[in-house]
Amino acid sequence: MFSYLTKVKNKTISFFHVRTFASLQLVVLALLSLVVFNPSPSSARPDAQAPYSTITVGDWWSYSTTNYASGLTLTGSMTETIAGSATILVNGISTDSYRLVVTGTGTISGLGVTGTFTESGSLYLRKSDMGAINGTATIVETAGIVVTVIVSGHNTIPVAPYKFPLAIGNSWSTSYTDNTTITQYTSVNPTPVVTNNVTQVTRSYSVVSSSIMTVGAGSFEGYDVHSTDSSGSTDDYYSPQVENSLKMLSYDSKGSLTASQSLTAFNAWPYGWSIPTTINNSNYHIQIESDATIANGAKNSTSITFQVTGPDSVSGRANVTIPIVLNSTSIKVFVDTNSIIPTVTKNSTDFFVYFTFGLSTHTITLQYAPPPTAGLPLTTILLILGAVAAIIIVTAITLLLRSKKKPPPTQVASGPSQPPPSEEPPSQPPSPLPQTP
Repeated sequence: MFSYLTKVKNKTISFFHVRTFASLQLVVLALLSLVVFNPSPSSARPDAQAPYSTITVGDWWSYSTTNYASGLTLTGSMTETIAGSATILVNGISTDSYRLVVTGTGTISGLGVTGTFTESGSLYLRKSDMGAINGTATIVETAGIVVTVIVSGHNTIPVAPYKFPLAIGNSWSTSYTDNTTITQYTSVNPTPVVTNNVTQVTRSYSVVSSSIMTVGAGSFEGYDVHSTDSSGSTDDYYSPQVENSLKMLSYDSKGSLTASQSLTAFNAWPYGWSIPTTINNSNYHIQIESDATIANGAKNSTSITFQVTGPDSVSGRANVTIPIVLNSTSIKVFVDTNSIIPTVTKNSTDFFVYFTFGLSTHTITLQYAPPPTAGLPLTTILLILGAVAAIIIVTAITLLLRSKKKPPPTQVASGPSQPPPSEEPPSQPPSPLPQTP
């Protein structure tokens, strides 16, 4: 589809200032990158195997983006979101698909031109392999004047960017016809200029390497899927933990860098586990989502424990959904024996506990209720015994002081002393009072 950009560059539009036209070329480049280079977040488990069963509506990926053309640089951010599902006709066949929504903003600079842009669009992706079916995208650039470019297109077959399982040395190719319409207009001349393009494309792919890559969103395993056609080449670093591209570099046919993007944040979970539980005859589920494999799960009335495993040095994440009815204490998370601080949010029915950890293998414990007690804790018993001992000592001291202050009995001169009439003589001397230590 980058051959369309060549046609746009070669087209003379008399009402454009040369710098404005250059920025328009950049805008078209950015738009085409939406349709071509970001067509499909591809679902695969962390072993990079199909089928695409873990992508769900609501998953999203955010990227920092840079595009270069004619001395201008367009820098911004872009988010791809799985917004819904639909059944559409593909070559007369009803096909289950996802609707991917793309939004973005950024700035334009270079050659004395400064400005801003916004972009929006949607693509339909076949669910079975996330192959791009058709799409429409719009970008609006403000740089002295306002330029609007709308690109819509479809392929004769759905085109998937990856072929699973990904393994170093694997290669394949895809041939198809690309049909694209580019509509351009400005605030100076609102009359649309429409260009239709039909291009035969043969694109070759190969998996050339894999490594741990660090991007804004973390460190993840990335497979470099290198692809080429007559318009240029792309290195697309796919991550099974992310279920989409980590980083992408695009080059024209002369080898010059034309576009790049890098993952900054995402919400997608290649692994999941559901734990059923019953409280007061009502059934509930604790849901665990992670980008690492989950094994050896266990639960009791107060906590759940599970093991996560992934490549060394990879950033691990988990999101645990706990029904509010199960919770009766502050939620605590332990990675092995180390306590960590999770991010906890909630709605009217559930708590959502998000936390991160480094890999390779760890045991996660999440405590959502206090453990039951079998009698008083030892610390409480010791405190009670200490209090009783203190009371005894204070009482003994008080009695001792009182005995020292008591006046001696009255002496009778005519004979030996006698006990008071009301007292019986002790049969034996009194025991000494306890002494203070």
